[in-house]
Parts: sequence; C-alpha cells; structure tokens
Amino acid sequence: MEWGWCGGVHPRLLLANRINIKTLQADTGKVESVIRNLTDVAAVDFDYNDGFLFWGDISNDQIIRAKKTANGSVVDIAEIAGEDVRTPEGIAVDWLYNHVYWTDVSPPKIEVMSYDGKLRRSLVTESLDKPRAIVVDPSQGWMYWTDWGNNPMISRCGLNGKHRRLLVNEDIVWPNGLTIGLLSEIMAN
Repeated sequence: MEWGWCGGVHPRLLLANRINIKTLQADTGKVESVIRNLTDVAAVDFDYNDGFLFWGDISNDQIIRAKKTANGSVVDIAEIAGEDVRTPEGIAVDWLYNHVYWTDVSPPKIEVMSYDGKLRRSLVTESLDKPRAIVVDPSQGWMYWTDWGNNPMISRCGLNGKHRRLLVNEDIVWPNGLTIGLLSEIMAN
C-alpha cells in the first residue's frame, strides 16, 4: 500500500534538484519525479498526514504548496507567500498545528504562516546574518536553525519565537543542513 509523498511502507527520501522535486525509494534506489519544470527550488518539506508538499523558490521569491491525492496526482499548486519573501533557503512543516516555517536571507529572518498563507508573522529578526536550514519539533514546541554568516551557529527557540538559545557557535564553519530525529513520533506510529 502506498500513499502520500513518502510512499507508505517503502521509506523514501524527498529531494529537490532546483528544477524538479523527486522521491528516492531508500530500499531500492528507484527515483520518481513528483513535480517537474520548476524554477529554483532550494528547500522542501511535507506533511505526511495531510499530503501537502511545500517548497521555497529562490528565483521567484515564493513559498509554494501542492497537494498529492490518493491516486498520486498533484493538485492545488499555489503560491502561499510571495510578498516580502526574498531567498527562502530553509523550510520546515509543523504537521501538528499546520504551520510552515522558513528562513529568509534578505533581510535575515525566520517566519511562520498557516498552510493557507493567511496567518503570517516574523518570529526571529535580530542577531541573524544568513539563516539557512530549519527544522521543527512540534511535539516539544521547538524550532532549530543554522546560520552560515560571519558568525556561524546553530540556535533554537520556541515555535512562537521566544526563549531563543544559542546551541553551537564554536568549531563550526558553514552549517547548511539540519535534521531532527523524532524517534518517539516514529515509534508511536
């Protein structure tokens, strides 16, 4: 049985190569295109339960959402943020509360919005240089991000932008990727 962006019982990686979003079946190496002929995808994430895929387009300065139906077709491709979006290089989906978080470089900030793009606000705007990767842990209420600017670092704060804390700023040069292992979430399903 296969469903959603991940492919059900077969573990898959979701990847973007600037012009396409694809899945890579981890156990067989099979690659499938999900969406083709895009402009400049730099970040991608998904909500497995609701079938939503989100990506940041750094050439068109947009956050875009699509939905995959049970039969595998992609529908409802729409820009959900474009105004004041400049370089969305990192994106993270909060699947519990249906929010999308992203990093933007110009001006440097971390923002959040609802899945439909209607509720949007800036969460972190100070002491950022070049924020890049971002992940969220909605069950614990935290978001984590990297900054690869003049003072490289990894930081965290609450999903509401409060209780900011620097985690790493020594022996780090150019932090571009970040992930979080949610073993308790995986084991519960």
